[in-house]
Parts: sequence; structure tokens; C-alpha cells
Amino acid sequence: MKVGCGHSSVGRATASQAVGRGFEPLCPLFIILAILLSGCLTPTGRDGSETQAPAGNANGGASHVAEHAKPPENPIEPEGKKVYHVVVEGDTLWRIAKAYKIEQEEIMKANGLADSSVQVGQKLLIPGATEVVEVKRYRPPKPGKKFVLGESFGYPCVGRLAVGFGQFRNGQKTEGVEFAAGQGSRVVASRTGEVVLVAQAFSGYGVVVILQHGPQYRTFYGYLAQTPLQVGDAVAKGEIMGVTGREPASGKARLHFRIYEKTKAVDPLRHLR
Repeated sequence: MKVGCGHSSVGRATASQAVGRGFEPLCPLFIILAILLSGCLTPTGRDGSETQAPAGNANGGASHVAEHAKPPENPIEPEGKKVYHVVVEGDTLWRIAKAYKIEQEEIMKANGLADSSVQVGQKLLIPGATEVVEVKRYRPPKPGKKFVLGESFGYPCVGRLAVGFGQFRNGQKTEGVEFAAGQGSRVVASRTGEVVLVAQAFSGYGVVVILQHGPQYRTFYGYLAQTPLQVGDAVAKGEIMGVTGREPASGKARLHFRIYEKTKAVDPLRHLR
């Protein structure tokens, strides 16, 4: 076989082809390095999509963030949070306090109120409340006679005398008398008059009603459990004013009753007929 001195096709390759052939083993390394660098320097994955944490991931998954971004469905915060009552037409501070079962003085103190007047739209912080409750609406005063000249005083309830006028009760001299009556017994107006106060304004006396009988006399009814009356109502003698409650110190069902002649407390037993 004759061997020539000419170059084969391989021998005739250009310099650039030779260089290319010399770097062919390095090409895959450059490609891999480029892929690795692109994955580190961009927020996208190898498939070109954004990298996301799995759904429900507590370390910041999209579904977890969306869940906690929702506002609460109930505007009232759970127990231990502040609750506000918005005053509407017909609300009074006394009725609001009664609905939330606290003293109106507590609401006044919590809201910096100088008196018991409230305005429609006013927001009142209710101490200790966990939810907003419905307040019984104010009704117009009941019309009728508010004074009968020369009318006598009648007994306000059926029961025995438990504490006499001037005796000591809880370390203090009483300005009235107390009748022992069954829980929920009827309490009636001792004389025709006008309601001038319905409140829990006297510590230790529960719900209190005061009637004005003309320019000279007033009667005081304490320990009431409930009453349908409101300031301005006209009440006839013998008309039901409410029912008896319990005396806080002893827990016994009682009615505390007083008669004032102008500003002086007098013995009711001398006037009752």
C-alpha cells in the first residue's frame, strides 16, 4: 500500500477548527456552570417559573398569608377586648347601664362624663362587657293626675314591719321603714304622684323609685327588683310600681320605704292609713 506525503482531510483542517476541537470537552462544563449561576442570581426556578413555598407552609406560604390578612367577621373583639355601645334614639345612660348590668357611674367614669346626659351617635366604652346588647327603648311618660290634694298615704306592700323608723341598719340610722315581703311581691304607689327618679343611684338599695306628691311630700321605694316606670310618669294611689327584690346585705326579700316632708324624713307609720 502506497503511503503518500499529502495530508488527509484531518490534516487539512483550519486552525479555528483545531481550536474548536480542543475545547469540545469543556463545553458541557460551561453550560452546567451557566445554569447554576442563573439559578442563584434570579428568583426563577430552572423551569422559568417563580419559586413558591408549598401551600399551607407556616413559613410564609401564600395561602397562610391570605388567611391571616382577612378582617374579623365580628366587629366586637373577643373576651378581654373593649366593647363600645353607640347611643341611638331613645337610649338613656340609666337604661344602657341596666342593659349591661353595671352601675351608670362606672360608665361615666370610664368615659370621663361629668353627668348622665348622652347624645345620639356617641360611643360609650362599657367596662367589663364582652358583647353589645340591646337596650330597652325609652317610652313617652304616661299621662295622668300627678297630685291629689288631701289624699292620704296607703301601705306600699303587704308584709310585716322588719325595721322601724330610726333603727340602725348596717351601722347606720335608717330614715325609713322596711317591710318583709315575699320575693316578687307587688309594690304600689302609697299616694298619687309623679315619678321624679328611677335609678340605681343609691348604693345598697337596688332599683329605687321616688314619687313627688305635690310641693310638700315625696315617697321613696327601695330594693325593687324591677319597675316599668320612668321619670315623668303619673302614678295613681294603689297602682303597681314594680316588685320587691332582696336587701343586698341580708339577702332577704324586703321593701325599703320612706316619706319626706319637704327635705326631712318622717316616720311613715304616722302617715299610713
